[in-house]
Amino acid sequence: MALAVLIFAVGCSDTDNEQPPDAAETKSPEEYIPRLWVIGTARVHVLGQMFEVDQESVAVLGGSEYPFTEYGEQKWKTNIDFFLDSGLLRKVDGGYEVDTSLSPFEAGQNLLLGGDEMGGALGDTLRASPVTWCGEERNGDVLAQEYYEDHYGDFDSREEYAASIEEYVKCEAAQ
Repeated sequence: MALAVLIFAVGCSDTDNEQPPDAAETKSPEEYIPRLWVIGTARVHVLGQMFEVDQESVAVLGGSEYPFTEYGEQKWKTNIDFFLDSGLLRKVDGGYEVDTSLSPFEAGQNLLLGGDEMGGALGDTLRASPVTWCGEERNGDVLAQEYYEDHYGDFDSREEYAASIEEYVKCEAAQ
């Protein structure tokens, strides 16, 4: 009886209709590029391009009455202060520049925080900041999300993603 059930179960298998797994999900652990890394890197590059193209378009969140964020004993008056202290943003002649070599996780670690806190700060800033290049105006987080949706799984290394993202935010890639 058990053999008959086994044969019946095997005979009913629906392997002909199975879809192949997503290429990004089948890579070996050393080749796997996490989704959060891709979206985080896209956000960092969008913020970098915003500071390069139009620093005034970057929303300043927080202020003296309501600080941007606080974690434990650490408190930041604005998102700009938060990004400066993390090393993600640095002062340069005439304004600021984003260190696009840092991931949100690495920048968060510089403040003894994780990537979630930095990712949240980046997302909040980009949602409040208009992107005025690359065609129609939209908020910065939409531009980063569009990159992620259009390109996740396309590349095999972080270096390839970083180069692709850099082209994308400068509108050099075919959109």
